[in-house]
Amino acid sequence: MPIHQKQTIKKRRPPTYPNHIIIFTLLLKILENLSPRDLEQKLKDLFPNAPDYTTLWYRFRKIENSCLKELIYTTAREIMKVLKAKKFHCLIADGTGFGYFDTFKLLWMKGKEIRQVKKR
Repeated sequence: MPIHQKQTIKKRRPPTYPNHIIIFTLLLKILENLSPRDLEQKLKDLFPNAPDYTTLWYRFRKIENSCLKELIYTTAREIMKVLKAKKFHCLIADGTGFGYFDTFKLLWMKGKEIRQVKKR
Protein backbone atom coordinates (compact mmCIF):
# COMPACT_ATOMS: atom_id res chain seq x y z
CA MET A 1 0.00 0.00 0.00
CA PRO A 2 1.47 3.37 -0.96
CA ILE A 3 2.38 5.74 1.85
CA HIS A 4 0.20 8.61 0.63
CA GLN A 5 -3.02 6.54 0.87
CA LYS A 6 -4.60 6.56 4.28
CA GLN A 7 -6.08 3.39 5.58
CA THR A 8 -9.64 3.94 6.70
CA ILE A 9 -10.52 2.30 9.97
CA LYS A 10 -14.10 2.49 11.10
CA LYS A 11 -14.30 3.20 14.76
CA ARG A 12 -17.62 2.33 16.24
CA ARG A 13 -18.73 3.10 19.70
CA PRO A 14 -19.44 0.07 21.84
CA PRO A 15 -23.07 -0.96 22.22
CA THR A 16 -24.84 0.71 25.12
CA TYR A 17 -27.00 -2.32 25.86
CA PRO A 18 -25.48 -5.81 26.19
CA ASN A 19 -26.69 -8.69 24.04
CA HIS A 20 -28.59 -10.40 26.86
CA ILE A 21 -30.81 -7.30 27.26
CA ILE A 22 -31.50 -7.22 23.52
CA ILE A 23 -32.34 -10.94 23.43
CA PHE A 24 -34.60 -10.51 26.46
CA THR A 25 -36.49 -7.72 24.71
CA LEU A 26 -36.81 -9.79 21.53
CA LEU A 27 -38.28 -12.69 23.51
CA LEU A 28 -40.61 -10.32 25.35
CA LYS A 29 -41.77 -8.85 22.03
CA ILE A 30 -42.47 -12.31 20.62
CA LEU A 31 -44.14 -13.72 23.75
CA GLU A 32 -46.45 -10.77 24.30
CA ASN A 33 -46.96 -9.99 20.58
CA LEU A 34 -45.98 -6.34 21.03
CA SER A 35 -45.44 -3.73 18.36
CA PRO A 36 -42.08 -1.94 18.50
CA ARG A 37 -43.62 1.15 20.15
CA ASP A 38 -45.57 -0.96 22.66
CA LEU A 39 -42.37 -2.84 23.45
CA GLU A 40 -40.57 0.44 24.06
CA GLN A 41 -43.31 1.56 26.46
CA LYS A 42 -43.31 -1.78 28.30
CA LEU A 43 -39.52 -1.58 28.71
CA LYS A 44 -39.71 1.98 30.02
CA ASP A 45 -42.16 0.75 32.63
CA LEU A 46 -39.69 -1.99 33.63
CA PHE A 47 -36.34 -0.18 33.29
CA PRO A 48 -35.57 3.51 33.73
CA ASN A 49 -32.87 3.50 31.02
CA ALA A 50 -34.63 1.38 28.39
CA PRO A 51 -33.58 1.48 24.72
CA ASP A 52 -35.90 3.11 22.22
CA TYR A 53 -37.56 1.07 19.48
CA THR A 54 -35.17 2.19 16.73
CA THR A 55 -32.17 0.97 18.73
CA LEU A 56 -33.96 -2.29 19.44
CA TRP A 57 -34.88 -2.83 15.81
CA TYR A 58 -31.30 -2.16 14.71
CA ARG A 59 -29.90 -4.55 17.33
CA PHE A 60 -32.49 -7.26 16.53
CA ARG A 61 -31.17 -7.34 12.98
CA LYS A 62 -27.57 -7.57 14.23
CA ILE A 63 -28.07 -10.59 16.52
CA GLU A 64 -25.95 -13.43 15.22
CA ASN A 65 -27.58 -16.75 14.37
CA SER A 66 -25.00 -18.54 16.51
CA CYS A 67 -26.20 -16.62 19.57
CA LEU A 68 -29.83 -17.59 18.95
CA LYS A 69 -28.83 -21.18 18.19
CA GLU A 70 -26.98 -21.39 21.51
CA LEU A 71 -30.07 -20.04 23.28
CA ILE A 72 -32.23 -22.75 21.68
CA TYR A 73 -29.75 -25.51 22.57
CA THR A 74 -29.42 -24.30 26.16
CA THR A 75 -33.20 -24.19 26.53
CA ALA A 76 -33.52 -27.69 25.06
CA ARG A 77 -30.89 -29.02 27.49
CA GLU A 78 -32.77 -27.52 30.42
CA ILE A 79 -36.05 -29.05 29.22
CA MET A 80 -34.35 -32.42 28.83
CA LYS A 81 -33.00 -32.15 32.39
CA VAL A 82 -36.44 -31.42 33.82
CA LEU A 83 -38.12 -34.17 31.78
CA LYS A 84 -35.21 -36.57 32.36
CA ALA A 85 -35.20 -37.26 28.64
CA LYS A 86 -32.33 -38.56 26.53
CA LYS A 87 -33.65 -37.05 23.30
CA PHE A 88 -35.52 -33.87 22.53
CA HIS A 89 -37.61 -33.48 19.40
CA CYS A 90 -39.13 -30.21 18.38
CA LEU A 91 -42.00 -29.89 15.95
CA ILE A 92 -43.09 -26.49 14.75
CA ALA A 93 -46.42 -26.13 12.97
CA ASP A 94 -47.49 -23.00 11.17
CA GLY A 95 -51.23 -22.54 10.74
CA THR A 96 -50.96 -19.24 8.91
CA GLY A 97 -53.60 -19.03 6.22
CA PHE A 98 -55.96 -21.64 7.63
CA GLY A 99 -59.49 -20.29 7.94
CA TYR A 100 -62.22 -21.41 10.26
CA PHE A 101 -64.88 -23.89 9.13
CA ASP A 102 -62.94 -24.81 5.99
CA THR A 103 -62.08 -28.26 4.69
CA PHE A 104 -58.41 -29.04 4.15
CA LYS A 105 -56.78 -31.92 2.34
CA LEU A 106 -53.98 -33.54 4.28
CA LEU A 107 -51.48 -34.24 1.53
CA TRP A 108 -48.90 -35.75 3.84
CA MET A 109 -50.64 -39.13 3.73
CA LYS A 110 -49.52 -41.58 1.07
CA GLY A 111 -51.70 -43.75 -1.09
CA LYS A 112 -54.83 -43.13 -3.08
CA GLU A 113 -56.87 -41.70 -0.21
CA ILE A 114 -56.42 -38.10 0.74
CA ARG A 115 -57.97 -37.46 4.09
CA GLN A 116 -60.15 -34.42 4.50
CA VAL A 117 -60.42 -32.64 7.79
CA LYS A 118 -62.97 -30.02 8.72
CA LYS A 119 -61.94 -27.44 11.31
CA ARG A 120 -64.21 -27.25 14.35
